[in-house]
Amino acid sequence: MPPRPRPPRRRRATALLLPAGLLPVGLLPVVLLPAVLLLDFTGLGRHLRVARGGTVRLGRSTRWATPEAADLLADERTVSGRHADVEFAEDGRVWLTEVPRGSSNGTRVNGGLALTPGHRHEIHNGDTVELGPRVEFLVRRPTPHRGATAP
Repeated sequence: MPPRPRPPRRRRATALLLPAGLLPVGLLPVVLLPAVLLLDFTGLGRHLRVARGGTVRLGRSTRWATPEAADLLADERTVSGRHADVEFAEDGRVWLTEVPRGSSNGTRVNGGLALTPGHRHEIHNGDTVELGPRVEFLVRRPTPHRGATAP
């Protein structure tokens, strides 16, 4: 009769409690990216959510724009039917693209020059994006969580 295999050894669960701000040698700080980005249309009293890895199409067209965006912007005549896209990439970067041949009143970031249609422009937490002359939103990321990981 062959010998009986030994059961796998159990590892003891351990926890390490540290004072805030201290990391043991060998652990690197990691910032966990938020899963949701907020486009805060403060002048309209509403916001849109963009999930990480997702895109929101901004415009008045119910056939083209994301339904929530089309509903929010329906009465804003200075926003085009197909105005711009906001993409919240998996890596945490946020991209704004004005739709080629879509926007007639332009798209600006932080009051700068109008974006070139069809070219992606990286936007950041706290940036203000103008869709035409009357509608704007603030890019907001919820506060990220901090953790630690081995190198």
